[in-house]
Amino acid sequence: MPEENQRLRLYKKIAGATSEAAVNEVRAEMEDRYGAPPDATVFLLEAAMLRLQCERMGIAQVDRKRGELQIRFMENSAVDPQTLMRLVAKNAKRGAQFTPQGC
Repeated sequence: MPEENQRLRLYKKIAGATSEAAVNEVRAEMEDRYGAPPDATVFLLEAAMLRLQCERMGIAQVDRKRGELQIRFMENSAVDPQTLMRLVAKNAKRGAQFTPQGC
């Protein structure tokens, strides 16, 4: 997409999408105007979808630090802590850990 203003407008639409349908609409608009999106744009659209899924699940933040994936839940998350602890314990051999304080 050669025009910077159009690119920024579409980035803003992606960032402001409040549903998967809205992300899909932006993708369809981009494909209609510019053809198949490059990999970087596909990754941006997928990140927007992941953000929406995380919001629905009560995940506040996902980080990757030093080869670790850290997931922080919102206080009002619908995730059952007991189920989460069992999942982590089951995968402890792979280095999974559960830290309630988010440390």
